[in-house]
Amino acid sequence: MHRNVRGTESKQRARELRADILPPIKYCDSAFEDTRFLPITLRELPALECGVTLLTNFETVSDPMSWDIGKHGLRISFNYHGHRYGATYLPDVAKEQGWTKEETLVSLMRKAGWTGRKDDWTKVDSLQVIRYQGKKEQLGYREWRDWRDWVEEQGFGPSLLN
Repeated sequence: MHRNVRGTESKQRARELRADILPPIKYCDSAFEDTRFLPITLRELPALECGVTLLTNFETVSDPMSWDIGKHGLRISFNYHGHRYGATYLPDVAKEQGWTKEETLVSLMRKAGWTGRKDDWTKVDSLQVIRYQGKKEQLGYREWRDWRDWVEEQGFGPSLLN
């Protein structure tokens, strides 16, 4: 299934899991604030879904093909013509897009800003691939709207919403 991404927010840093961590639902606001994408229209709201993925099990791999579609996300970094590049895809991206492993790596390199020929992806310097796993939760627009209304009714204020 091909999905249209309307916003992303990445927080890839180690954190202790605690009960008082900000609810993942808060990050659904990113779709409304990400300027890389066209603004969401009122007509689209009922069909929106939000997904939050908790990332785990980060492993550096020596073979860039040592990962499984649908199971692993990728974080890459590499050098090309004297510049350093890096980008990441969550575990579900390659599967949702119907990509092979090679198509995923080339797309991820393009996301990072690489402009080389697609057949030359193996020729970049110092390609580092880190694979990781993730647990994804999703909710629809109505659930998100209900949560926002509840937060406002409880008087938690902008610190919880922003």
